[in-house]
Amino acid sequence: MTPGDFTLDLVSADSPQYIDFVPALTAAYHALSTSPPPTALLVNVSACRFLTPGHLVVLACLVEAYGQRKIAVSLGVSDNEVHDYLKNIRFFDYWKPGFDRGRFTRQDLETTLCLWQIHPEMIYQHAREAQAHFSQQVLPGKNLDVLGLNWAELFNNICDHSRSEVQGYCFTQHYPGRQQIVTAVCDFGIGIPTSINQMRRAAGVEPLSETAALQEALRRGVTTRSTPRNRGFGLDSLATSVHALGGELIFMSNFALLSQNPAGEVHTKKLPYCVPGTLIVVTLNTAGLPDVEDEPDADELGF
Repeated sequence: MTPGDFTLDLVSADSPQYIDFVPALTAAYHALSTSPPPTALLVNVSACRFLTPGHLVVLACLVEAYGQRKIAVSLGVSDNEVHDYLKNIRFFDYWKPGFDRGRFTRQDLETTLCLWQIHPEMIYQHAREAQAHFSQQVLPGKNLDVLGLNWAELFNNICDHSRSEVQGYCFTQHYPGRQQIVTAVCDFGIGIPTSINQMRRAAGVEPLSETAALQEALRRGVTTRSTPRNRGFGLDSLATSVHALGGELIFMSNFALLSQNPAGEVHTKKLPYCVPGTLIVVTLNTAGLPDVEDEPDADELGF
């Protein structure tokens, strides 16, 4: 390491530990605003044993932000499972010259869906690819229509609300032992609370606290009307469908955290640090997915 380098030390983290884990990633992002900024970013995973989709998408946005400023990013050499995992999902290949991060990328791990840089014109195609991958390779016999809808709503939210110079990223992982599919999306835009309060100020309405603004975003009919595509039903319908399947939601944005547990109870918390943009993590219980209905045979159709 040379003077001016920034080292990001990733420690072991699992879903309940987002609050303890994300500050290291956001600190590396805020270092870009220092004078002078870092000359290089070293990602150190030697003390890390497990990464979730939520951590991977924030890391992807971070690497993207450094890359936009022509600051080199490298993965420290380490002999552990996390280092091998990042290699297996081709994480650092995404920023090699000529790699198209906005297209569906095939990979060898059946339990993961490729890291994807979200682009508006690819939203529905990627949702279809994601649904097809898991229905064919991971959960045959299960109806995954709700997953396709959830993915499309998540992608739309990033494209409609973020106003981010760093295009958002998405990643999905299946955990067979837990009977869970976890999808995370992240952007480094203005954040949901800021977006909601900008809308309220424009309407002459008093702004909300950041936790209250984040909760307001899940209320049916609330929209920032940032594009004609955004009709204000995305996050509400997402919360409803996730609850119906006994799943969980985590939102981290600006200084606020919101979580929805499997019982549908919503809790908010003020964060002691600022999360750039928005991180959304959706955990679905695959045991709650309906079976694919049997196709009717010719006699049933009357042929």
